[in-house]
Amino acid sequence: MPDEYYASSPVLEAFIAHVLDVVGATPSPPRRVERMRPAFGELLAASNWLPDEFTWANPNSKMGGGIASYLIYRRADRSLTLHALIVPVGAQTPIHDHLAWGLVRLPCLLSPFTLLGSDLGCVLRHAYDLPHGTVHDFRSGYANVECDNS
Repeated sequence: MPDEYYASSPVLEAFIAHVLDVVGATPSPPRRVERMRPAFGELLAASNWLPDEFTWANPNSKMGGGIASYLIYRRADRSLTLHALIVPVGAQTPIHDHLAWGLVRLPCLLSPFTLLGSDLGCVLRHAYDLPHGTVHDFRSGYANVECDNS
């Protein structure tokens, strides 16, 4: 199975090539993140590489509130993903874990972007209900790609 691109541009493809080089040459996750950070900033500063449809809320969101996670890139072995997260005004995600190393950009006015060492939307993760002291499993999913949960 080949790597999957759900958006395409020279800027994006150069960023992913850099990330794959870093992953292959750097076994330490903290060092990987350090080496990827400048290129991640350059990607996010570039314009016109993300299709407009990756910036819309999703009324059918599994996370509720119109929250949408759009898969942009996924490595064939599911060990790396890049996605855009749309959180409409007034919506909020539950307290949750990611179970992976990665880079997360949480700007005030732009869509957050996440590069993680997992298939974040399709892996089983945990949401924490602090007032009730409970934890439950969940898959956040993607707005543009179905997960194979078999």
